[in-house]
Amino acid sequence: RKAEILAAYQERSSLRGLRRIFGVSRTTVTAWLKEEAEALPPLEQTLPLAEAEEILELDELWSFVRCKAQVRWLWIALCRRTRQGVACVVGDRSEQTCRRLWERIPEDYRLALCYSDF
Repeated sequence: RKAEILAAYQERSSLRGLRRIFGVSRTTVTAWLKEEAEALPPLEQTLPLAEAEEILELDELWSFVRCKAQVRWLWIALCRRTRQGVACVVGDRSEQTCRRLWERIPEDYRLALCYSDF
């Protein structure tokens, strides 16, 4: 049953939707997701080697935590070829946060052509 619920979550069911469908609490599903996440290999181990003419798409999106006065920006670097996340950082929408994202991008991907709307 646990595997079935986690598979439903991977199909973009919400935590509240899983509670309604399967009758399992959000707290339980969240604990299961944390267990699964801890078993995942580090990002560096899953990234394929960057190719010669790799392209990265750098993007940012905002959300808020508890109240709209606490806006946070999620910055992400995606490899266009594989659609895999290469690096991410949470912060404000400043050049400093952009630089933090850049520093988290693996060295071989920093040679890629980068596109951003920042």
